[in-house]
This record gives sequence, structure tokens and C-alpha cells, in this order.
Amino acid sequence: MLDFAALLRLDPVLDAQRLGGAFSLCAMRVPRHCFEEITQMVDGFDEVAHNYEREHALNMWVVVGADSPERVTETISAIEQATGLDVVNLPRLEEFYVGLKLEA
Repeated sequence: MLDFAALLRLDPVLDAQRLGGAFSLCAMRVPRHCFEEITQMVDGFDEVAHNYEREHALNMWVVVGADSPERVTETISAIEQATGLDVVNLPRLEEFYVGLKLEA
């Protein structure tokens, strides 16, 4: 049985491409000493849905969403220019659906 006390958040996931837009997962190698500064710079872009820190050489992961694939690419370039860091673009190539069924 599922323990609902452990379920903190349940949100819909909208398909940006079906809505006419685009999104991509991106990764960056951010020096530890300026991580917070770079986070604020990245968060300053309207196209950035969210970002998070990872324990990895590519330690900042960013979701960029926009009204077109071209705008996603432009935003990635603007992030690179603003931060002086390379951004690895990891667009979705294939989608997988995982079903969630909760018993009443």
C-alpha cells in the first residue's frame, strides 16, 4: 500500500511540443565557488523552468522551455554568453510513459 504521507507533490506534466512549444534538459559544469551566482543568472531567464544541483561533473541541470525550438537554442546561447560557461543541450529524443495507478 502506498504511504501518502511520503507523497509530497503531484503535478501534471504538460507536453510543451503538443502545445506548440519546445523544451530541453541542459547541463552545465559550474565551479563550486560561484555556483550561487550562476544559479541566480540562470534563474533570471524567463525560459528557465527550474534548475537543480547534482553530484556530478555536470553539476547544474536546467530545464529550458520556450515557444519554439529556435527560442530554446537562443536561450541556451544567451545563458552561455551571460555565464561564460558551456551548456550541454540534451533534448528529448524519445518519450516514455510510466503509468501510475493508485488503489482507492
